[in-house]
Amino acid sequence: ADILLGTLASTGAVSLATNGETADATVTNATALDLGTVTVGDNLVATATLGNITDSGVITVGGTSSFTTAAANADIDLGTLASTGAVALSTNGGTGNATVVNATLLDFATTGVGGNLIATATTGNITDSGVITVGGTSSFTTSADNQAITLGTETNAMTGAVTFTTATAVGNTGNVLIDNGTTALDLGASTIRGSLTATSGNAGGITDSGNVTVLGTGSFATDANAGVINLGTLALTGALTLNTHTTGAATIVNATAI
Repeated sequence: ADILLGTLASTGAVSLATNGETADATVTNATALDLGTVTVGDNLVATATLGNITDSGVITVGGTSSFTTAAANADIDLGTLASTGAVALSTNGGTGNATVVNATLLDFATTGVGGNLIATATTGNITDSGVITVGGTSSFTTSADNQAITLGTETNAMTGAVTFTTATAVGNTGNVLIDNGTTALDLGASTIRGSLTATSGNAGGITDSGNVTVLGTGSFATDANAGVINLGTLALTGALTLNTHTTGAATIVNATAI
């Protein structure tokens, strides 16, 4: 059976429990929404009308998860999520930030964050099955060894600096792939224990505002608008591949041999 709460006004933590793999839960809270212990067999849709969304307990979801803050500049902060299916985040306003730590792999459904996005997958990969739009900075981390970050949706639009952190025990296979659509890609301070493949279709192309350490190969491409590549703080161990669109220039400063 499902849980459907469209007019809730709870000031305390809200706990939800459904039984069965097709049982969904939908909750809209009139103020901030603090999710306590939550177990949903299928899909979870959670909305805070006038405040933040947080978790004071573990949120276990067998299907997809959707979290929305309707008020301007309200945050989403989920440190104990365990969602099997895709996760969608939506904030409103330039300082509406979102932080999510998922216990397994983290697959982003269509996500719009007005402020900054911080995303961590504890034991799996990070992927996107929808478009990721971020008005501020973005940070993606896979905590387990040899887990990849693959953000290949061609209409992604991350405006601020984008940072990546992957781990490896051996082999350097914590690879990263990022396509930032027609938005310029600014690589922030990153440590990638694998290869990096980065694409932008913006005239501003691909730049770096922090040290970008890559223990594998690096491939950088601009695929539209004569986009440039300007990487002044690269520390690439493996082979380097550069492709710019038409007359786009490329400038590389690498900390070691190229």
